[in-house]
Formats: sequence, structure tokens, C-alpha cells
Amino acid sequence: MTAGALLPLWSAPFIEPHRRIDASVTVPGSKSLTNRAFILAAQSTNECVIDGALDSRDTRLMADALEQLGCTVDWDSTGSARVRPSRHTMGEARAHIDCGLAGTVMRFVPALCAAAGVHAFFDGDEGARVRPLDALLSALTSAGARITCHGEPGFLPFELDGIPADICGSDGVTNRHAPMTIDVDTHESSQFASALLLSAPLLATRMNRPVQIRLTGRVVSLPHIQMSVRTLQEWGVTVRSGTDEGGLNGPDSATCGSTTPTDAQAPSWIIEPELPILSHVAIEPDLSNAGPFIAAALVTGGQVRIPHWPVHTTQPGDAFRQIAQQMGGQVNVDADGILCVKGPERGRLLGVDRDMSDIGELTPTVAALAAVASTESHLSGISHLRGHETDRVSALRTEIERLGGDVTEHPDALTIRPRALHAADLHTYHDHRMAMFGAIIGLVVDGVRVFDIGTTGKTLPDFVALWQATVASAESGDQ
Repeated sequence: MTAGALLPLWSAPFIEPHRRIDASVTVPGSKSLTNRAFILAAQSTNECVIDGALDSRDTRLMADALEQLGCTVDWDSTGSARVRPSRHTMGEARAHIDCGLAGTVMRFVPALCAAAGVHAFFDGDEGARVRPLDALLSALTSAGARITCHGEPGFLPFELDGIPADICGSDGVTNRHAPMTIDVDTHESSQFASALLLSAPLLATRMNRPVQIRLTGRVVSLPHIQMSVRTLQEWGVTVRSGTDEGGLNGPDSATCGSTTPTDAQAPSWIIEPELPILSHVAIEPDLSNAGPFIAAALVTGGQVRIPHWPVHTTQPGDAFRQIAQQMGGQVNVDADGILCVKGPERGRLLGVDRDMSDIGELTPTVAALAAVASTESHLSGISHLRGHETDRVSALRTEIERLGGDVTEHPDALTIRPRALHAADLHTYHDHRMAMFGAIIGLVVDGVRVFDIGTTGKTLPDFVALWQATVASAESGDQ
């Protein structure tokens, strides 16, 4: 019996070909923005209220981690979280951090502990122990932290002693006006860069000098790094680009995708010794979690409306608007901020050739669309997904083949060709995005069942209820 067979099976709702979804879906707050807000609130000069904070396993793990460091986090029924920081006593903490399977917790919190001079022990779920951390731990060590791994080097579990306040950094510079430079290799995860950026205000303040975060190696998921930079700026922290402004300006920068920058080109940011000052912040809807509902419209030929779509955002999920159009959908955002997506006629969905290096977390949803599309798709730039909650590249190939699909796995890509799919019991690998992949397929392939749909609680606890309501909106296309 496989591990998956020990988990509950969920029968994915199927929509008959003559029916069309017509739903409005309110998506909860962004996990990425919520956990970034938590990290900055912990360093803040004052108490902060985070409106629209996502209440999910990942964000609860982050809140629990902050409480281990002496902060107080109170959730209320209106969807807000109130954070009272403990900056002056944080360095006295001896914390035991449960990371679960949350990449933001296992990456962001060690950097915060290092910046605060905290002693902490980190561990997580069994699956978390295979997620890469070596580049981040190496960067923290170079900055003066002491790290002892209690298993495989570069992975959970590990113990950390934070950076002493009197250290000058790996660059050996003693001039207090010169930045302390920390290099980090981001080819496996953009979260390594975000972790250092988000904790830099506290480190710079403790050192009484600027901190420069400089990226080396291939840069993936650049929008998430830009999200961290923008979040710092919104919280009142001065952030300057240490290189060409392309490092700040988006996925068309020459340093993103498959490009490996030289030291002279490497994106870098200088953070001044200023603590975050916001006392109130509102979280955008999670656009990555909006993806499966957009996909529901595309695969059934129906339409979905999603309110509160931001006019300007650094969330990678905003790319779903362009992807939907490329695959034959109609997309519009009205003056009230309501995104409306209408799918092509059922069976007429187009394939897509897309570099996913900057928007990798969207790949399982786009792969589900590609698996039922009428033409070939090629999704490239995704090798870094092998270090996500599971090896998503191999997992997607395995599950598409389980459905009878035609797919080729490359080291850095998937090629998916049209083929009629059949019923199957799909595995999720404890990965919320793989569970959503199965739900999308089930809309148009009768008899699909998904192991452990509850894993969606990692970022969207109400997924099943929202999905069932979306399916219930389906009406006959003959009306």
C-alpha cells in the first residue's frame, strides 16, 4: 500500500459538457504578503494590525514562530491579526520553531533570528527535511551566525545562534558608513533573498550600518523578490538598488529567467538602518489561489468573477490574466476591480508556450489547463520547482500520465500534448498546489478522485467549500 492510499480520497466534482460555471469567488488574503507582514511587524517600532491576513496553516505557523520569539499575535473574527513586537527582548529568546511544510517559515524566520541575535532550533514536517536551505544557511553563516545541522547538512533540522551585535560581516569592512554585504545564491529559491531582505532592517539597526543583499547565481521567481522590496518600502524602510534599476523593475530584467548574472550585474539592494513603522496594513487577495477558479472558467467554457483584483501588484498570480488570454479566454477588470474571466468553448482551450521561471508557483494550475488543452503546451524554466513542497516537475508528469495524458519531462520543463484523459486517483504529495491540480482536472474528467484534498489548508483552508460553491453555479449552456 502506498503512502497516498492511507490518506482520504475526495471525489472531484465533475461538470457535464452542457453546463457552464458562472460564479463570483472572493479569494482570501495572500499568504506571501501575510507572512511578509508578520516578519516586518515583529521588527516594528509599534503594534501593527494586519487586515485581511490569511488564516491558514502556513500563516499560523508563522504567527506561532513569532510568539516563540516573544511577540504577541492575536487573531480576530474579522480577518485581522494584531502583532505586538518584542524587539527589545527578542534577542533573549531561546526558541523552538516548527516550520511545518512552510517555505516562508523555514527561510524567513532563521534570517530574522540571525538578525536579532536569537538562539533557535528549527524543524518541520518530514517533507520539509528535503527542502533546500543550504544557500540561505551559508549566507547567514557568512554574516556571523553559527549554525549546526542535526541531520543532512543544509537541511532541517538545525540549530542557530544569531549574529553578534559587534560583528562587521564577512566583507571585513569596519567603516560604519559602508554597507555590510551578504551574498546569497538564489538559483533554488527566491525565498533566500526575501528572507535576508525582510530581516535586514533589524540587522542594519543592530549593526548601526546599512546592509546590502546581493544575489548570485540564476535568479528565479523575481516577482517574489520585488514583492519583498516593495513591502519594505511600504513599511517605511529605505531600500536602494545597489545595481542597475532593472533589478527592481520586473520579470523582463536581464538578470531574471535563465540568466546567471556576473558580480557586476548581480541584483542587489541596500537597506538603511531603519525599522518598519506601519501600524496598519491591508493584505491583497491571494492571486495564486485565484488561479484554480480562473482555470475552472477556462476548462468549462464558463465565467468567473473575482473581486478586489489589485490595479498594481507584485504577486506572480497576476500573470493568470495574460495566461488566460493566451489560452483563448476573455479577460477584463472593471472599474470596481472585479476580474472577469470567460473561457473558450469547451474543448477549444489552447495550449501555451511559457517561460515559468518568474511565476513557478503557478505551474501546477497551468499544467492542469495544458493537460486538457486542444494543442501542445511547453512550460519551461521550472527546475527550481523540484525543491518545492515536492518535486513538482516529476509529480506533474506522474499524475498526468496516471490520467492517460501525453507528457514529456525535461530537466527544466514539461511538454504536454493533447490526449483524451480518463478517471484516476491522483496523489497530492502533501502539496496544496497538486491537490488543486487534481480538482481542476476533475471538472472535465469524470471519476477523478484526489488523495488528501485537506492539504489545501496550507494556504486556502476553505478551498473545498469555495470549489463546491463554484461548481454549484454551473448552469445549462442551452438556457
